[in-house]
Amino acid sequence: MFKVFLVCFSLLLSMADASAGLLSTTDIHNLLEGRYIVGEKLTDIPAYPLFVQNPATPSAKPDLAGYAFETIDLEPVRGYSGKPVDLLVVMDTSGVYRDVRLIDHKEPFFLNKPGTIKLMDFASQYIELSLQHTVEVLYWNEAGNRDAHKAELTGVHHGTVTAKAINRSILSSAAMVAMAKLNISADSAAAKAMANATQKRAHSDSYTPLKWDALIDNHLVTRTRVSVQQLSDTYAGSNAPVNDLQTQLKDDQDGMVFHTTLLADPLAGRNLLDAEGWRYVTNKRRTQQALLVTFNDHLDLLNKRDKWLTEPQPFTLLQNGKDIKLQLIDYEKGMSVPGYPKDTHAYFLLAEKATPLDPSQPFELSFHLKRRYGSNIVLNKTEEKLFAVDHQFHGWRAALTDFRYTNWLELDWVKLWLDRQIEIGVLLIGLILLTTGLVMQKRTSADARILLFVRTAYLCFTLGFIGWYAQGQLTVVNITSAIASISSGGGLDFLLNDPISSILWVFVFGTLLVWGRGTFCGWLCPFGALQELISMVANRLGLHQKRLRQSLDKKLKWVKYILLLTILGSLYAAPAYSDYLTKVEPFETAITYYFVHDWPYVAWAVACLTLGLLVYRGYCRYLCPLGAALAAVNVLQSWSWIPRREACGTPCQTCRHRCEYQAIEPTGKIDYAECFQCLDCVSIYQDDEKCFPLIQMRKSGDSFIPVSTLTRQ
Repeated sequence: MFKVFLVCFSLLLSMADASAGLLSTTDIHNLLEGRYIVGEKLTDIPAYPLFVQNPATPSAKPDLAGYAFETIDLEPVRGYSGKPVDLLVVMDTSGVYRDVRLIDHKEPFFLNKPGTIKLMDFASQYIELSLQHTVEVLYWNEAGNRDAHKAELTGVHHGTVTAKAINRSILSSAAMVAMAKLNISADSAAAKAMANATQKRAHSDSYTPLKWDALIDNHLVTRTRVSVQQLSDTYAGSNAPVNDLQTQLKDDQDGMVFHTTLLADPLAGRNLLDAEGWRYVTNKRRTQQALLVTFNDHLDLLNKRDKWLTEPQPFTLLQNGKDIKLQLIDYEKGMSVPGYPKDTHAYFLLAEKATPLDPSQPFELSFHLKRRYGSNIVLNKTEEKLFAVDHQFHGWRAALTDFRYTNWLELDWVKLWLDRQIEIGVLLIGLILLTTGLVMQKRTSADARILLFVRTAYLCFTLGFIGWYAQGQLTVVNITSAIASISSGGGLDFLLNDPISSILWVFVFGTLLVWGRGTFCGWLCPFGALQELISMVANRLGLHQKRLRQSLDKKLKWVKYILLLTILGSLYAAPAYSDYLTKVEPFETAITYYFVHDWPYVAWAVACLTLGLLVYRGYCRYLCPLGAALAAVNVLQSWSWIPRREACGTPCQTCRHRCEYQAIEPTGKIDYAECFQCLDCVSIYQDDEKCFPLIQMRKSGDSFIPVSTLTRQ
């Protein structure tokens, strides 16, 4: 359900997605304060040559000083928002970064002026570094250091994902420009160092080099062999027999050999192609639409006299019975994988937009071999035979292949998880305790005083550790980021840079199927915990929340769904404002920034907490878009886990009147989409001084309630 939900919005957003540079030649000239003469954007790589005039020879041709480029044109790495961070990088001809400027970002925690300044200060740390530097991004409270070979940069507070995105976009983009344009002697030490750095950085962080044979052995590339005997049998009795060719090959030897791979599988595509080839398919956002096919013609079946017969191109692609229109592009020079057979011809097969290729579904690829025949020298007729080109389909197996071939300890997100292993361990212990308490709900809630103590203690843990310390506040921004990333052809791997949130999301999705939204909203939301703890203090002081009429309560609960739809709709209708609409959540101010924020945001957070003093957890029940999203998915939860009796609702109304969330209907039915899993009603269910059927039983002296009177919804 959630995947379908994301895909639907992704289809809408695909029209609005844009990953093109924002700057013109004039803009770059002005940003660099006229220090360079800015040339026109190059056609082979999206970079602007920079020139300087030698004062000694003002009439001479300006000297090339370097290149300026926007990272969004080369390596549009997504940040926490799921949208690329765009930077302008100036690199001289020796590979040194002379200037780095933040051009545009949509990072939700840094949209204000102080936040943007933080990102600009982080980006400025790259100035005077080069591709030969090994760069490591530290935490925000660690001092950076650098020497001739290594640079340690101070990270950004509350911006680990964003800092990692900036780091990768700068290094990878610079590597691409350096490999394409910088002329460094091939035998120099600098060239070797740059080759090592650029080879790795031109690919994703999870890229691990594999040789040609390893790609085939592990089914990342599928090989199709057609023997001489098979060709002879196919053309047996035809007008254009194969056996008329002079060949020293035996019948069981190869006559034609094809290799096929889907470039959407990153481990295959990024191993096979050099930086230029990979940039070509990714810059045009064709990764999911591109096949790489190689053809080795051992019998010279497509000799020069027959080349005109390959127009239109000889490959056809069918998917779900539909013909996928293809553009054939010869691509020979960029096959960089070690062990690639040099006598093999490589082609891109690009699916046209009118008939897109779905890489998550199987497809059928065929090769049409046309042979000329006739009499004597006049070969004016053709005969066509069809050969199936195999592709071992695996769907979206990138995670599996990366798991098998990646050195996990080298991945940035794995390092982050290892660095936070103590926090992760504490969180996992907390989740295990919570799960145990909820599974043993009757025992947990048997004594109302113990339940109050347990709940108060866990809410303090949620607010203090999960929220303020570990920064694990889930937010609707996580959903909008996922939609934005998927809509632009990306994945959700960028979320792995936040281990606490990643673990919480996995736990929340699992518990949604069992208990519904209440596990997160009632126990694991730091801002919700803050509201409830404040309410407890207020109740002790004699200030009690007002209970609204049932009809008004039901109407107000629809407001959060309207807010959610407005935010999601803005992703398509008004993407420039979507990030600001998510500010309806006060989580950033209250949890992420500890109320140290611009005054309008602080005022809104205080207003939301004040609402909780008037109406019990009013923000959670009526305004929270994240709660609305979880409640909408609550349809997946089908188990009525709260015990009920036939007397619930008729005549007993105790649970309904004592439910602070007003999640119990007059009939006694639980509205699980609005239930916060506080277990108060489970406690009442077992209390013979509060539960009406138990009170009757105690007064009548009965020691049990007949099973026939016990039921679950």
